[in-house]
Amino acid sequence: MFRRQKSSIVLSTLFCLSCGQPTRDTRPRITPAPPSPLVEPELDAGSEGSRAAWQRIKVRIEAKRRTASETLNLIGYDQVAPILGRKEYACFGCHTSEWPYLSRKGGWPRLMESLGDPAKPAVTTKEELAAIIVGCMDVATEDYCAGDPKDTGDTLAAKMPTKFGRKKVSEDDMAILRKWVTDGAPELSSVPGKEVELTNLVSFEAKPAEVDLIDLRQTELGQATELASRDLLLEVRPRGSTCEPGSLKITLRNASGSELSQFTLPLSCDAAGQFTYNSLIQL
Repeated sequence: MFRRQKSSIVLSTLFCLSCGQPTRDTRPRITPAPPSPLVEPELDAGSEGSRAAWQRIKVRIEAKRRTASETLNLIGYDQVAPILGRKEYACFGCHTSEWPYLSRKGGWPRLMESLGDPAKPAVTTKEELAAIIVGCMDVATEDYCAGDPKDTGDTLAAKMPTKFGRKKVSEDDMAILRKWVTDGAPELSSVPGKEVELTNLVSFEAKPAEVDLIDLRQTELGQATELASRDLLLEVRPRGSTCEPGSLKITLRNASGSELSQFTLPLSCDAAGQFTYNSLIQL
């Protein structure tokens, strides 16, 4: 009987240890101190609390229909100037201080000064000026000048720059020069852009060109009110405490995610610190 009591005590002690109840050998638990209260960090100059409010802007996109002239490549003075500057022709070597002005440094504005030259009062348009320049180098025609119009010894073979022993302008270069005249002597060349079909516009992506100046969120494509126009809705704000000019790069995409068109939207600032922008973009 004594042995039964002893074994029951041992079993009872084991049971208590397994259930976590205190026994004679159990030490009191140490209760940890409560955590210190959290301290919220102070807002710095660039935090949410000190920034300007979000500004909602709407940009209307319109598909511009190309005219016949806009669907062609136009040759501008930017392609003509390198030809005039070739060492073998040496046009810039002579025509730097006399009419017509072809100064490499002055570029287009310097050339346009020729229109006000008292010695050539009849030349009043850039088209006339371009025709004279090209005519003086084109050995395939007898139009316009043959070097110096006052020199009666000039012949068709003595046109610029061969008049002074320079190499004749190549046919490839002459083709560019002639087309410049045909295109109306523009300052800059242009490459025809494809018409943007806004009916295929499904989404757009906008990014600040200057990420340190502008915050952007919640871009949305407005419902189509017309087949030839769509509205882009955006929210912007200065990234710092004051408005600074910047720009947004906007890419238009179709249903497959391919790019339809891309443009840059400049953002200026008014006296009230709000962004101002062009609300109508023609593509």
